[in-house]
Amino acid sequence: MLHYFIVNPAAGTVNALPRLKAELEKIFKNRSDKYEVYETKFENDATMEIKRKLQERDETDPSLHVRIYSAGGDGTAYECANGVYGYQNVSFAILPTGSCNDFLKTFPDVDFNNLEDVVNADAYPLDVLKINDKICVNVCNVGYDAKANADCMRFRKKMKSIHNAYIRALVINLLKPLGDNIKMYDENNNLIYEGKSLLFTFGNGQYYGGGYRCAPLSITDDGLMDISVIKKVSRLTFLRLVGGYKKGEHVINYEKYKKVSFYTRCKKARVVSENMLTYCVDGEIFYAKELNVETIEHAFNFVMPKKQENQ
Repeated sequence: MLHYFIVNPAAGTVNALPRLKAELEKIFKNRSDKYEVYETKFENDATMEIKRKLQERDETDPSLHVRIYSAGGDGTAYECANGVYGYQNVSFAILPTGSCNDFLKTFPDVDFNNLEDVVNADAYPLDVLKINDKICVNVCNVGYDAKANADCMRFRKKMKSIHNAYIRALVINLLKPLGDNIKMYDENNNLIYEGKSLLFTFGNGQYYGGGYRCAPLSITDDGLMDISVIKKVSRLTFLRLVGGYKKGEHVINYEKYKKVSFYTRCKKARVVSENMLTYCVDGEIFYAKELNVETIEHAFNFVMPKKQENQ
């Protein structure tokens, strides 16, 4: 097996590369399998490098199993997943060295921080979502929070504090006209939602946005996506409900929230809008008037260390 570590030096507050290299030297000192480390240099570099590496493997030694490690945040995991997708004899691991690793919150009893445990762990089938032509490991969110995220990325170029940029983006978007007029269809082309939505999500994982539990019942290997729509509400109602939304109450206590929310599960969905939609795929920002979303069952073999004891 080849262990291939993709490290984003810009993820998090400290460059994880020096510590990672020191640990890897100790771990692989007496092992027969090999490892390599690649440091990303620009946007989408991880995707291109993984495809290059796996194509090279297919041409020279297709029987060689390659384990790809994403060392960074959710954005790095997104790029790595889009590189891995479609290749055989590959497993995929995430090392949480970034400032935000929301996907791993779906597995609260698993410690992904012990590098040696991750290297030695087995891999298990994992679903992904395909959003138009993008692969999504965790969550695709559309609407208010995606627009705020887009503005936050823009403000970060001028503001030193990520937190301040995010707060400014939230406030500015709250003052703008709220809601996107959408139609949503399931895999049988049945209309399942029509009207204005403040935001909506497609969940493979449970958390996004730094800890918002948008899909608390989502299971990552059941072949289904969790769809949640928060309908257009007044600003005061939004501010009153946001705490419950963060905890996942809009799904867990659906009867209480069903006047302002919609929840369902399916394999495929299609969303159309007359206006351009802002959407995020694992935090990466895109724009489209139509979204075609599909669950790809058992698309990856995902590296999962053993659950912690006494949890």
